[in-house]
Amino acid sequence: MKTYDVAIVGAGPAGAVAGFLCAESGLKTVIIEKKHLPRYKSCGGGVTARTIELLKRVNCFDPGCFDSFVEQLTVHLPGAGRAYRVRADKPFMGFVRRADFDMALTRMAQDKGARLRTGEAFQGFRAANRGKLEIATHSSVLESRILIGADGYTSRVRKQLERRCRTVSPVPALLGIEGDLKADAVHSLSSGHCHLFFNVSPAASYGWVFPRGDRLNAGLLIHMGALKGRHPNRLLDGFVENAINPTALLERRGGGMLPLFKRVKNPVLQRENVLLTGDAAGFADAWTGEGIYYAVKSAMLAHQSIRRSFGGAKGGLMEYSRLYRREILNELTLSYLFFLFFRRLPRAYHLLAHERIRRLFVPYIRGESGYPKILVKALAYSLGYKFGMLADNRDPMF
Repeated sequence: MKTYDVAIVGAGPAGAVAGFLCAESGLKTVIIEKKHLPRYKSCGGGVTARTIELLKRVNCFDPGCFDSFVEQLTVHLPGAGRAYRVRADKPFMGFVRRADFDMALTRMAQDKGARLRTGEAFQGFRAANRGKLEIATHSSVLESRILIGADGYTSRVRKQLERRCRTVSPVPALLGIEGDLKADAVHSLSSGHCHLFFNVSPAASYGWVFPRGDRLNAGLLIHMGALKGRHPNRLLDGFVENAINPTALLERRGGGMLPLFKRVKNPVLQRENVLLTGDAAGFADAWTGEGIYYAVKSAMLAHQSIRRSFGGAKGGLMEYSRLYRREILNELTLSYLFFLFFRRLPRAYHLLAHERIRRLFVPYIRGESGYPKILVKALAYSLGYKFGMLADNRDPMF
């Protein structure tokens, strides 16, 4: 039976970055992935500048897997017949195809010495001798001192960990549904822009159109509880027809579940020598659906805790929960409050007609400011417009 220091289930961004960092630290690391790589992954493929900065910080960034980078954001309010442009002085988002992106990150982990076992579905774990875990896949068994669950929203690692802890914390769901369009079939949108559409449906937080090479990726972020019997594909078709181009046809479509972060008391993130990262831990921005940033961030925090544990530091892996509370919890909590606010007051999206409020998007996406600063500034600007202290500088494109 092969023995490792760290076993990671899942070869998405959280698992690959955790594997990269652990292997770089000299730990014997294995990444277990149920599918063969590269594999298709439904995703809009937007990677924010703040995520890119995290990847650069740990030397895990490959610009070759990006289709494009954009400096312009166009905010659409279809119900009001308006669109507004935000220009930045440097790129604030890049776009990838997840098959290529995940493969690039995993190869970098392999280059550092991590082993990759593909086509092996995780089955379960149990305590073994000398404080290790025995980890079973559908075709083999291995031992590891530490197990990281990075296996997405439907995480098997999380489900078994919750059973062991006799704690079940259901993770509410968002649905991301998307498809590709030929760029030359959509003349109404600038292909070099990131396009966001608000108030397109009561069931959707927003819609998007992202540039990816010779294709545009169009999609919706849907709140599952608001579907009320409507089929997600019909919502996507309606979005493309009404907001983009009535003659454009989706070439391919896909969808995936995302965790809708909701603050719970004592979440199961780490117990004994098992940790959860990324979507498996329920880490995704409730308002924007951004998950890759929190996948990378939680992988970095998990690695930091693992290094402390192997170094004999007091607290060991329990440090992971403390780091989560310090560096992730407040941002995700505020994202959920934003989500609730716009769900209940969708007309508030019309505040985006004001340039000062629109421009708050850019520093957030870059990681230069977080939700607390955005909230304070948005409230101040809104009051300023309401009481005439700021000029009404609406500048519609059409």
